[in-house]
Amino acid sequence: MAAGLWGRLIEARAVVRQAATEDGHFQAIEIGDVLLSTLDLGGGEQSWHFTPTPGSAGRVLLLLRLIRGGWLQEGDGPRVWLPAGQIALLTPAGPFDLGLPDGGRCDLGLIESDAAPGPGVRVLAGTMPSVNHLAFVAGYLLRCAPHPEGRSQELKQMLFRALDHVLSDLGGKNNGSAETPFERFKFLIGANLGRADLSLEEVAAAMELSPRQLQRFLQSHGTSFRAHLLLRRLHHAHDLIEAAGQAKLRIADLAWRCGFRDPNYFSRAYAKHWKVPPSRD
Repeated sequence: MAAGLWGRLIEARAVVRQAATEDGHFQAIEIGDVLLSTLDLGGGEQSWHFTPTPGSAGRVLLLLRLIRGGWLQEGDGPRVWLPAGQIALLTPAGPFDLGLPDGGRCDLGLIESDAAPGPGVRVLAGTMPSVNHLAFVAGYLLRCAPHPEGRSQELKQMLFRALDHVLSDLGGKNNGSAETPFERFKFLIGANLGRADLSLEEVAAAMELSPRQLQRFLQSHGTSFRAHLLLRRLHHAHDLIEAAGQAKLRIADLAWRCGFRDPNYFSRAYAKHWKVPPSRD
């Protein structure tokens, strides 16, 4: 189904697939003419060749984020390297290639619009507040899917408003203040809350630190990787329960969406933190 959604706008062909270390997972949602997807293929070198379908060239805006970094190349042009966790915008006018030298997670969004900006790759500075907001909105739409019926238009407009702020900032000078290392850490954690296999080593690599350096850094902020990740997941679970309202969520589904492998452990941790079990919150 996801391949069919993609194929309407862009055809994708795998070029390299080496040294995979674990099974991956794929999630995609369609909101009108917006397609959001996340793909995790574990480790190893991977790359894809993309070709816009007839009639879609120059009319599709691609939002891209690579958790471990990678590169984009349009036609025979130079490779544009993408920092780990950073968002890039691309309006493909023709074929292009995407490479993930270290594998990992890749988040992609496709928006079909006649108002798409001109061709070229734009790597969005993480210091722009609007960029972090766009990443949060896209991540929310993916992690909280499926969404209540009748809200598709509202959710799509929420994403479009965040994107409009980004495009406005690109045309002006609103680049915000420099992102601190701890804000970078929180950004990477928030972007991967639903991944049960998220590791300290992977986040450290995305921050260009050794695992030991990241441990010491977090200690200086009065926390640890496991403690911060657990707290963020429990807050995310609480937000999901509140958003569901009277529509009760299955505990197993809630645990999975928040990155817990064991629903029983999730229930105990939730009850300990919030003083009420998730089934009664």
